[in-house]
Amino acid sequence: MNLTFEAVRKIVQQGQNVTDLKQKIDCNYTLQIVENYFPQSSKEKLDQLLCFRVSDGYAKMKALFFRTPNPDFVQLRETDPLVKYPLIKVTSFRILGRPVEGDDFPILILEFERLQILEKIIGQPMSFKSYVANGYQNPNGATSLDDYEFAGIDDLLFSNHKSQSIGCNQPKNTIQQNIQEIPNKQEDKPKQGIKISLSKTKFQKQQQADPPQTELVQQQQKAQVQKQSYDQMAQNQQFQQIQQTKNNQDQLNQQQNLKKQQLRVQIQPQQQQQQQQQQQQNNQFNNKIQNQRNNKNNPQIDFFPLYQINPSFQQPFRGRVVKVNEIKSYTTKNQKDGKMFGIQVIDEENLVSAMFFDSAAEKFHDYIIQGRCYIFSGVQVKPAKNLEQLQKIGSLPFDYTFDQNSSIIEIDDVPGIPLNTFNFVKLNSISQQKVGSIQDVVVVIKSSSGVKEFQQKNKDEKSTRIQLGVYDDSLQEIEITLYGNLAQQYPYQVGDIYMFKSLKINEYQGRKSLQNNYQTSIHYDKNQKEVKDLQNWLQNFDGKLAEPVSKIKLISELINESNKCELDQNLKIYSDVRAQLVLVKNSGTLYYQSCTNCLKKVSTELDAYYCSSCNLTLKEPKFRYILNCKIADSSGNIWVSVGDQQANQLIDIPANLLKQLTDEGKEKEKNEALSKSAYKEFRFKLTSKLEEFNDVKRVKHAVQSITPISNADTQAILNQIEFYMKNI
Repeated sequence: MNLTFEAVRKIVQQGQNVTDLKQKIDCNYTLQIVENYFPQSSKEKLDQLLCFRVSDGYAKMKALFFRTPNPDFVQLRETDPLVKYPLIKVTSFRILGRPVEGDDFPILILEFERLQILEKIIGQPMSFKSYVANGYQNPNGATSLDDYEFAGIDDLLFSNHKSQSIGCNQPKNTIQQNIQEIPNKQEDKPKQGIKISLSKTKFQKQQQADPPQTELVQQQQKAQVQKQSYDQMAQNQQFQQIQQTKNNQDQLNQQQNLKKQQLRVQIQPQQQQQQQQQQQQNNQFNNKIQNQRNNKNNPQIDFFPLYQINPSFQQPFRGRVVKVNEIKSYTTKNQKDGKMFGIQVIDEENLVSAMFFDSAAEKFHDYIIQGRCYIFSGVQVKPAKNLEQLQKIGSLPFDYTFDQNSSIIEIDDVPGIPLNTFNFVKLNSISQQKVGSIQDVVVVIKSSSGVKEFQQKNKDEKSTRIQLGVYDDSLQEIEITLYGNLAQQYPYQVGDIYMFKSLKINEYQGRKSLQNNYQTSIHYDKNQKEVKDLQNWLQNFDGKLAEPVSKIKLISELINESNKCELDQNLKIYSDVRAQLVLVKNSGTLYYQSCTNCLKKVSTELDAYYCSSCNLTLKEPKFRYILNCKIADSSGNIWVSVGDQQANQLIDIPANLLKQLTDEGKEKEKNEALSKSAYKEFRFKLTSKLEEFNDVKRVKHAVQSITPISNADTQAILNQIEFYMKNI
């Protein structure tokens, strides 16, 4: 069996010349799978792909295959190192990234056929990087084996790919000559699937036993093997010719029937034809929906698991609809308006995402209901354009599209298909998760704001919103905000238990919450295991929840985290620190003149004060604090800005009296007032943001609230820890 010389080098060269990474590249290379490949990059860890290294006998490279349902293929993947080395004929592939200079890149093999399974590796292939460094030379490379063991062709290894061409090292005329030399009384041919050993060890034993007949026995056995291969090849070719003839005949019959129908239609008047076609389509779809709604008996349609559906096998499949998106309008580049919506379908093992456009969207949107089971046929399957997006929701790596000629039939509920694929987390772990991450939760409704309308930003349309207070058995409470149709999907009564799929984590002023996004779906099922567990816990729950807890940071942690603000001007960081008030700066600006109405700064005009915001002239302004204070803990210290409301907690006298002490030159009384809270411990809630003043950029830490620390507070924290230890 011959490999294609320098196939790996040709593949890399073809990939380097490709401008579009989604382009399908046609080829005709014979390669050998030589070892497993376990990618390290998270982008390459796709559950629906199998990764190997393939070889041309001289060099090897990374190749990804779509996962097939065959157990032999999976077994081949789970064997490391490999013990069987299949030969494949690749006819098309796609590159998955740009190569580093002198190195290869992963390829996704789209179309191939299995040729044969070897028990040895052809040649001694090296990595492509080493192959390039060695001047594209490998002294131990080879494209064929003279002596090898092969198993019978195993049609289960790859999905329905049969061998069409088998190349042999020995010339054809030599093979025929050896066949003619075989005696007529030769033993029966070995059956397909039985190993035939032609190893050198066996030949050496035969030479010791009977040296004169060694060459003849060897030629006979080789000829027998080659003849068997040619016989198998001839049978495959004959079967394919018969199948091709049958397919051609079927296509010819279909074309003739189509022409007859077209002739009949042309005879009718055009108006009558249009009316009949429209009426026939409407009646057919309405009757289909009515029958399915009333009877819902499972139709006699052959369907296949989702993992078998791919671009070369677009057959009907069965599944449960776990999400139906809202129908939306869109406008193309050619200024054509249309409608679209998407769904997510799950079967016993896998999830897919499908789209409907224009007439198909209008036809099926009201018919498909979340949570019900259907048989889908007439779907168009193509390789995914956005693998990363599908990986986030755990979908198979294909794009599924339905048109108006597709068929979707509702069937009875299938108990073996779950409501969705969940990965539930406890609410007390949300505070440790990153903002923007996606989480699944199962929770009890504690409170509801009710559905309210609000005006969307930068849009003339109004939308709906509901805010839910929820908790779980971790004793933590959190707020969930739902927008759009999800806000009205369920009544959300207090005490009900719901499962939320794919909620997004938000943060406002240091407090985290959850809200829906385009991936979110909501499920209500009392029979779900997690719902039953939470219901059992709820029966013994005394109603006492833990107080919301936010993480207290060290000042050193705050400084390191606030450095990120220098890279992003819009970034605002919320922090809680427990620190001592070290110093209140008594020089510079301690207060400002503000408007008595809006409290903003006013300007001086002769003997009056003017507020540009309120357009008012004031006789006397209101003085308000604006202090700079240094706070410190065991890890470091920072300067913070303290406004009037928080400053009054640190200084007993108001700002106008401090101004009076300053004007009267009473520095001692002034300093005593400013230092009254020095070295006392407080809990500061801070916001950190990058600001610019006099063309100088710096991170400003502003105090939002101040809470004194006392022995009672310390005891409350100890009580809370004890509460957690008893209930968790």
